[in-house]
Amino acid sequence: MIHEITRKDTKPTLSLSGLRLLSCPFVSFRVISWINAFLYVETDECLIGSSPTVREGVERLMNDNLKETRGDTNETRDATDDGKVSIRCTVNGESVTLRAYPLARLLDVLREELRLTGTKEGCGEGECGACSVIIEGELVNSCLVPVAQVEGAAIKTVEGVADGERLHAVQRAMIECGGAQCGICTPGMVLAAINLLERVPHPTGADIREGLAGNLCRCTGYTKIFEAVVRACEEGMRDEG
Repeated sequence: MIHEITRKDTKPTLSLSGLRLLSCPFVSFRVISWINAFLYVETDECLIGSSPTVREGVERLMNDNLKETRGDTNETRDATDDGKVSIRCTVNGESVTLRAYPLARLLDVLREELRLTGTKEGCGEGECGACSVIIEGELVNSCLVPVAQVEGAAIKTVEGVADGERLHAVQRAMIECGGAQCGICTPGMVLAAINLLERVPHPTGADIREGLAGNLCRCTGYTKIFEAVVRACEEGMRDEG
């Protein structure tokens, strides 16, 4: 199976103000991920899935690439002081100013404020990859990212993949190979595949499996999706030639 959901003998730990919280085996991933997202704790593998790509993306986003949310951001408050802040970032190449609560999930802000509903919510726990977006070149689960973390960042959603009416090679290949069925996982799969091909233009089968390991599909059995990535790669090679 591409993505291992059950992790035996795993007891994730989270750092909270110098304390170590050892989660019991029966504590749900939803509880742990809520604590992680809303208290700015270090993201553990159990929260963001088994994909090294997604794990590294979230870790870099939370630690290095973006500013700390508690200090030197450019957030501004209205006179009404309703708790919301203004967050400036770039979404699909356009500069936007978001008005949201700092701890609101990026997933919700994209869907509800910007009406970019291509980004889907699957599990809400960082496990399925349906909500994947690309932030500063890193594939990230937007359900785990507090919107305050994206101040000054460049974000790409599935709506920013096509060039006008012309679909991206990965999108065309998904259609041609039958890799898109119910549509819930497809936006995240497309972005994961694009992120993979940007990093590894000529991936092996193992590269494809690793690159898409954080994205779950319950319809296709993955074979058609892998075929789509291979076809998109071949199309890119023809364009280069």
